[in-house]
Amino acid sequence: LNETLSAEVSGFYQSAGFFGTARFKALGALNAGIQKKLKKNYGKLRFSVDDIFTTIKYKTFVDRPEQHFTTRSDYNFSQRTFKLTYSRNFGNNSLKEKRNRSTGSEEEMQRVK
Repeated sequence: LNETLSAEVSGFYQSAGFFGTARFKALGALNAGIQKKLKKNYGKLRFSVDDIFTTIKYKTFVDRPEQHFTTRSDYNFSQRTFKLTYSRNFGNNSLKEKRNRSTGSEEEMQRVK
């Protein structure tokens, strides 16, 4: 959205199909989140929502008349979840820069070339 604010929308869709002799209906979920980078490298603040419309529901149906077997199952795994997360990197950044130094063997390789 801008330098300090970003958003994300994600989701999944599973089409209807078969699992063994059971036929299951299509299902899916929609997730969304927003992130704010705080000033002066104080970290990031995120808010997200998973399964916004509570649509992760498995519905199956088995119809085997030759075996006198019919069943219907509904499984509700749907749970709308709200998350608020704060994260911050800590440590001495100047030490990280010093780790990216050339070694004697790298200098030797440059001389050989």
